[in-house]
Amino acid sequence: MKKKFFIFILMAFVILPVLCSCQYLDSLRKMSKKQEYPKTPITVNYYVDDELKETKTYEKRKDFEYISDPTKEGLNFGGWTYKDSLQTLAPDDFLYDEAENIDLYAYFSDGYHFSDNLSYNGPYVATGGLPSFGNPKVLVVPVNLGGDTSASMISNINTAFNGDSESTGFESVSSFYTKSSKGKLNIEFEVLNEWFTPKNRVSYYESYDFQKDKYYDTGSSLILNEILEAYDSSIDFSDYDYNNDGNIDAVWMIYNVSASYTTKSDFYWAYVTFSQNKSKKYDNCYPRYYGFASTSFMFEKDLESSYGALEIYDMSDITIDSHTYIHETGHLLGLDDYYDNNTLLGGKGGTYSAAMMDANMGDLSTIDKLLLGWIDPYVVYSNSKELTLTINNFQSSNNVILVSNSKPTSI
Repeated sequence: MKKKFFIFILMAFVILPVLCSCQYLDSLRKMSKKQEYPKTPITVNYYVDDELKETKTYEKRKDFEYISDPTKEGLNFGGWTYKDSLQTLAPDDFLYDEAENIDLYAYFSDGYHFSDNLSYNGPYVATGGLPSFGNPKVLVVPVNLGGDTSASMISNINTAFNGDSESTGFESVSSFYTKSSKGKLNIEFEVLNEWFTPKNRVSYYESYDFQKDKYYDTGSSLILNEILEAYDSSIDFSDYDYNNDGNIDAVWMIYNVSASYTTKSDFYWAYVTFSQNKSKKYDNCYPRYYGFASTSFMFEKDLESSYGALEIYDMSDITIDSHTYIHETGHLLGLDDYYDNNTLLGGKGGTYSAAMMDANMGDLSTIDKLLLGWIDPYVVYSNSKELTLTINNFQSSNNVILVSNSKPTSI
């Protein structure tokens, strides 16, 4: 998710639920207003494989703590979810609700991406998302919310996703990930050649973001499901399930009105989230992760005169700016944000603004490529003999030295 460097530096606190976040917009708003928990106690029923494991009542919600993590042979515990949901929950996702009784279900994962590395949120970003190897296809849908519906704008979208360094001034989303992975990931973005117009007024979808239901669907999620319904007879959505896990790997929606550069609107921004709609399959696939962003991110160089510097990277050579879409596609792969939510503490960003998942610039970081499986590092551990290692430039070779205080079990 992209930072706003000029006015709303704290915008990241009120963005829609994204891959890197374990707390939802509604909870964040309530916490920001210092709203108190309901005074009523809450009873939580904990289920494992649909069998009740434990029931616990918390008289004061502020004292809530999950029970001990359950175990399952050969699998990793990923957190507590609602039934038939893959969204792991933080306590504030339900403690503010007035409901006095809630059922939570244990979620286990066999370890895609970094579910083995992150103890809480790993499995939730790793199931049903975009694979990090091979040649997955991703559908890109131009969405008409009342702006430019020209064929040339669709052409610009296609350039942003499928162009090269010459046509974009940097890289397209496709060329970036091919180069960053050294050919291990080659995403085929299929851009529809027509604009999709949602059924309702834009205000309906915008206001829907402020409602809350069991599955945390948003206005953009409703638009996604309208798209799938509209093209169900003409598009084989199983073509977009590269890893055959029963989920559409990813869908991009690019809308044609400006992003909310000077307002606090959460709807008109760039983010990745997911649909929880399990009411219908499309060619035997459920909708899952998707990106939602404005066409205006392609032309931020042209907006600097109105809003000031929108990015910290040099935009002088940019023709079609794909940085935002590249960053958000990282979330579709399961990568986290590294920039600071609290800029008053610590350094400037998790990687000091030196990586794509921090400041929308440069390459993916070492840890990103390790988590995606693109790197086979040289491992140096505590009992290693003295040695000299020479590695090539990271950006050109992906060579990495991994230092461990103990011998990894795989060596």
